[in-house]
Amino acid sequence: MRSISVIISCLFILFFITCSDEPVSPIDNQNGDPNGDTDGPNGDEPSIEYCCIVSFGGLLRDGSLTRAYDMVATSDGGYVITGQTNAYQGDFRGINTEGRAAVFLMKLDENLEVVWVRTIGGTWGENKPYAMSKTPDGGFVVSGHFGSNDGDFEGMLKGNHAVFIWKTDADGHTEWLKGYGGTDWEYGRSIATTSDGGYIIAGYSGSDNLDFRMLRLGRNYIFLMKLNSAGGLEWIKPFGIDTPNANNYGEFVTEAPDGGFLVTGTFTNGDAVIIKTNPDGVQEWIWKRERIDRYVGVNKIEILDNGRMLVAGQNILMEMTADGEILWEKPLGLDITDMTVLSDGSFTATGTARDNEELFREFNIYNRHMSVLHFDADGTLNWKNTIGGDHGDSGKSIVKASDGGYILAGRGSSDERVLEGFKKGTHDYLFVVKVDENGRLIEKD
Repeated sequence: MRSISVIISCLFILFFITCSDEPVSPIDNQNGDPNGDTDGPNGDEPSIEYCCIVSFGGLLRDGSLTRAYDMVATSDGGYVITGQTNAYQGDFRGINTEGRAAVFLMKLDENLEVVWVRTIGGTWGENKPYAMSKTPDGGFVVSGHFGSNDGDFEGMLKGNHAVFIWKTDADGHTEWLKGYGGTDWEYGRSIATTSDGGYIIAGYSGSDNLDFRMLRLGRNYIFLMKLNSAGGLEWIKPFGIDTPNANNYGEFVTEAPDGGFLVTGTFTNGDAVIIKTNPDGVQEWIWKRERIDRYVGVNKIEILDNGRMLVAGQNILMEMTADGEILWEKPLGLDITDMTVLSDGSFTATGTARDNEELFREFNIYNRHMSVLHFDADGTLNWKNTIGGDHGDSGKSIVKASDGGYILAGRGSSDERVLEGFKKGTHDYLFVVKVDENGRLIEKD
């Protein structure tokens, strides 16, 4: 009997060693949780220290809020982020003043050190950027909405909120600031530089007068606004369901290869839409995705080298022809806010990973995390990771790092797990993180 027990014990040890030596799939997380916490939200904090995480905001318990909305890579290896803040202490001491709602541009170098911060703002109402673009002269242009009628926006507000377009030089210094609106509300959700040197803006409006006269469709309508290189208005076009209480929302715009435009948004019934126009903003075709049992929306379109479109958003990931025909689609339950396409046609994306989504169940998320995912050119998921704590964090923008890996900008609320010690201000803060080419956090030497 004793010899049989010894044999069984040996077999058990051999089985254990064999299993523990199996290779880890590149889609598997590290140590059960990508942030090094194997005990869940209430377990011990991770002992591993990571480099390449920085955060920006005010002081704890000062009532401040700081959020990132978009980011671009610069030719010198750095990064420029746009966002909003009401912080006047902490990282914004001497940059912003008490009671001022500011829109900022922040330049970071390749090591994520601050090079400069520029702001515009006023002391009343909400001032918020949504998107930015690099300009041919090396500067930047930002779109958003403003509710202030003093400070930098003095004399510009015509209603509750209006669209602003902020043009700067390469060092973030203001070259011009324009405001467009009616007597109700306008939101400039997306901006792109056009091939003629001008700008195209998409958003939504509730006005039918002043700059937006004779345009109303429903209660809110999607608008497409074309500006020249100096910010002068060329035309505005409305889109949407035209019923009295219809709420139509514009989300994103980019220039199509033929010089027309691709506009995304949602109609009042919750349907996601892509609208293709000619260069004058006249609709050529429309694609719709019906909302049935979950939210749907298109947050980003990338034009590929072959002229096709890579389309991503909330519960949408697909490739389309230039005429709007779907070539492939992946039924993934995810929320993508931004993505970057690599030279081999594959792409890496960021967004929000939620605790109730099956795709991220293995990461032991409590509330929300920033997500980072890599896909083959045909949409096959290669790997995934999440970054965050226990109080709601999300990814807003992603770019390829100048020396490999990726830079992600996000909205943080947590002060635990890998974000322990990074919280700034009372509410949300801006955090930026660098990950390696497999989406993994980089350990300190």
